[in-house]
Amino acid sequence: MDVNTTFLHGDLNEEIDMKYPECFIMEGKKGLICKMKKSMYGLKRSPRMWHKKIDIYKLGLSFTRNKAYDYVYFKLVGDHFIYVALYVDDMFLIENNVEIIKEVKI
Repeated sequence: MDVNTTFLHGDLNEEIDMKYPECFIMEGKKGLICKMKKSMYGLKRSPRMWHKKIDIYKLGLSFTRNKAYDYVYFKLVGDHFIYVALYVDDMFLIENNVEIIKEVKI
């Protein structure tokens, strides 16, 4: 499952300024900077900020983080375990029952 806007969801916990994009510079307003409130692609901190946000979300859904691999989560649903593995901006849902996967995706 691909998360299309993954890095746009991470909240920055520090102040970061960036140059105004050339296409947005108005006449007589050169030298302005933007204060970033959210992370974005290309920012070195973006993957870490997104991982923190998804970690809080998954733990809030009663998933447990794997002790050996902090990018793998699991949860007992009925008598089945469902696993979620994160890789950059992709999530892999692992379970042999399609109905349980559909339930978790919602």
